[in-house]
Amino acid sequence: MRVILATILGLVLGNLVNFAIINLGPEVKTPAGMSAFEAMIDAAKSYSTMDFMIPLAAHVLGLLVGLVIARFICRTSRLPIYIIGGLNFVAIGFNLFFIPAPGWFVALDLIVPFILIIFFLRLKIKK
Repeated sequence: MRVILATILGLVLGNLVNFAIINLGPEVKTPAGMSAFEAMIDAAKSYSTMDFMIPLAAHVLGLLVGLVIARFICRTSRLPIYIIGGLNFVAIGFNLFFIPAPGWFVALDLIVPFILIIFFLRLKIKK
C-alpha cells in the first residue's frame, strides 16, 4: 500500500511543482488560428538562455520533489523511484523531441534528471 501511495503522491506533487515553475516562465501568446502547442514551439525559437533555465529548473525540481516524497513515504522499495523517474524521463524526452532547444539544454535536461534518479536508486533501503 505504501508503494502505491508513494508513487501516486510523488507523481502528483512533483508534477504540481513542475507546472508551478513553468508558469513562472515567459508567457506565450497564442495567435488566432494557431494551437497553444504550435505557439509554444514558435516562441521557443526566440528564447534566450535564461528562458531555458526555467524549464530546466522545473524538470529537475519537480523530479526531485517527487523522488523525495516517494522516498519519505516508502523506504522499503525502489519501485516508486523507478516509476516516477521513468515517467519523468519519458516526459522530458517528449518535450525535447517536440520543442526546439539548443544542445546544451538538451544535454543538461537529460543528464541532471538521470543523475538524480541514479542517486535515489543507490540509497539504501530498509529491509
